[in-house]
Amino acid sequence: MKKIILLVLSFMCMGMIGVNGQSKDVYFIFDSPKQVELKNGKAEEIAEKLKLEDENGDTYDAVVNVIGGKKIAISPIEKIDEKLKIKDISDYKISDYEGNIYVQNESNLKKISKYLQRNRGPVMPLYSVKEGAVEDVVGRDEAVATESSNQSAKTSENKSDDYSKTNVQTQGVDEADIVKTDGKNIYCINDGDLLIVDANTKNMQVKSKIETKKRKTLNNIYIDNNKLSLIYAYNEYKDDNYKNVTLVDTYDVSNASKPKLLNSKSAKGFIYESRKKGDIIYTVTSDYFNTKYKETPNIFYRKDFYARPSYEFDSTGIDLTKMIYMPFNPSEEITYITAMQTTMSKNNNELLYMGSSGDIYMSTDNIYISTPIYDYNYKTYEFREGTGIKKIAVDKMNFNYSGYCEFEGSILNQFSLNENNGNLFVAYTKYQYDDKSENAVASYDKNMKKLSELDGLAKGERIYSVRFIKDKAYLVTFKQVDPLFVIDLKNPKNLKVLGYLKIPGYSEYLHPYKDNYLIGFGQNTANKGERVVNDGFKMSLFDISDFNNPKEVDTESIGAKGTYSSIENDHKALMFDERRNIFAIPMYVTRLEKRLDSSPIVPTFSGVYVYDISEKGFDIKGRITHYTEKQQDSAKYDVYEYERQIQRSVQIRDNLYTVSEYGIKVNDINTLKEIATLEFE
Repeated sequence: MKKIILLVLSFMCMGMIGVNGQSKDVYFIFDSPKQVELKNGKAEEIAEKLKLEDENGDTYDAVVNVIGGKKIAISPIEKIDEKLKIKDISDYKISDYEGNIYVQNESNLKKISKYLQRNRGPVMPLYSVKEGAVEDVVGRDEAVATESSNQSAKTSENKSDDYSKTNVQTQGVDEADIVKTDGKNIYCINDGDLLIVDANTKNMQVKSKIETKKRKTLNNIYIDNNKLSLIYAYNEYKDDNYKNVTLVDTYDVSNASKPKLLNSKSAKGFIYESRKKGDIIYTVTSDYFNTKYKETPNIFYRKDFYARPSYEFDSTGIDLTKMIYMPFNPSEEITYITAMQTTMSKNNNELLYMGSSGDIYMSTDNIYISTPIYDYNYKTYEFREGTGIKKIAVDKMNFNYSGYCEFEGSILNQFSLNENNGNLFVAYTKYQYDDKSENAVASYDKNMKKLSELDGLAKGERIYSVRFIKDKAYLVTFKQVDPLFVIDLKNPKNLKVLGYLKIPGYSEYLHPYKDNYLIGFGQNTANKGERVVNDGFKMSLFDISDFNNPKEVDTESIGAKGTYSSIENDHKALMFDERRNIFAIPMYVTRLEKRLDSSPIVPTFSGVYVYDISEKGFDIKGRITHYTEKQQDSAKYDVYEYERQIQRSVQIRDNLYTVSEYGIKVNDINTLKEIATLEFE
């Protein structure tokens, strides 16, 4: 009997009950955008006053778009479990709507504002929340996961191309960084300005300096084919308000001593992330609606402590007809995706949507933007943590919003997403703050429709790192030991675990080495009663040639509790010379001492560790620091001076350059013999 009722309801949802497709009460489940085909009345008039009603008589708003004289499209604002119908209208048919829904007009914007006032209280910026550490159990505040089927670009055998590139997620898609090189010069952000340094060790000097003007903050840079692009956050004063603007200035540095400004472009909002493919930079920026308060209750004098303010969003200067609205995604925030061609002075092209931006992953053809969802149901008093992912197809300067998916749980960062053969794969943790946590990998087709999900992985734990390589995913989860899972993605409709390995500690970043190996960077752990605590930095070399039986070939342990490397939460900190099988990572090293007057954790080194690597394991070449011996000793009782902390390592032929705010030091990459030092003024 239940099956018959469900079947009838599904027909009703498609508007096929009754004679000629008509029905007095067409109820439907409002779990996605719907198209409404009207029998009577004009679409514009009905859209203006449309309300949804459940079987109990409760009413709800929807975002409504007019798509024809007799057709409208509607999208949910909130999650509604009850069946709904359109209030006071009976002659219509309902079907799923595959097109884009837009905020479109002030009427829809007011509905969204009303919902936010009722359910979220005062307007305030919503920030992406990264998962924090669990006591000492799992490390520092931002765990890094990992990703892509595409390995970092390999160094060409051409000597003119014998220099390190930024460690990126997708081959052919560059990522901005604070230090870059083109093999001739080193470009680095220093004290807010941009320095261009001659890499010639016999004449190493600052060739030129691009100073940052007031109200601008230099965030990141790109360098390619003698074109240097600087990305600034800018605070623009306009119409008696400060507005966040992102600026991209591109210079011709064919004569690095005299950089020539080619063009200056801008995007609305504060820079969040960017990518570069060819000569086009894609920025993801965020901004907020200006808020006009009509009434703001004073909670200190009102009996109703939970009284909410009354306000409206000001959409001045915003084209609502172009602002995409995603189901269940009402927000005060606006995200802009902007394409800027660095070699031309053409205007930008942009796509905008209502909602925040989280982690960004870009394949060669698409940009995927995640949004953390923290939603409280005021009726059921339940808190929901989820993730939404937008897919935007990219064709040079053109964008096309291609779909959206949503799931319960959270991802770590960009490396939790990967596209392979047109399908999206996502690794995530469900109920991460609960003992019932579990992990999953899901697949979605080109239209972001779910194909499959492999869940129930490592119950009671959460994901610490992920690496997608071709049609395999490698997951590290952790609570007391470090399971490395090998997951087969070959059939996106049937994901399965091939094998796993359990070892002490955990890896926070996984880096592919050659065809059959992974390097894990993370932490050792130790049991302290019922707790598991960090116990120094750890590197592991995994042999993954046998997918059913991964092996840990070698390990390297550094320091004691408190030892860490920025590679654990910033993949760009890794310099990997694949030609010479040498890599360098920044390290902060400690030891433990019995001290009654202060912390037992004593710093012993800050700099970079340099390693040879082979299929057999790790072999340390040596260490490089920008601190003097006296500064190293004084750090035992104080803290290191920030300006001498090495931020990046750069390889150019047989030279290894280490860069800090203090300056640049050059060592022979094979022997680590010091060659030259340049101290910045």
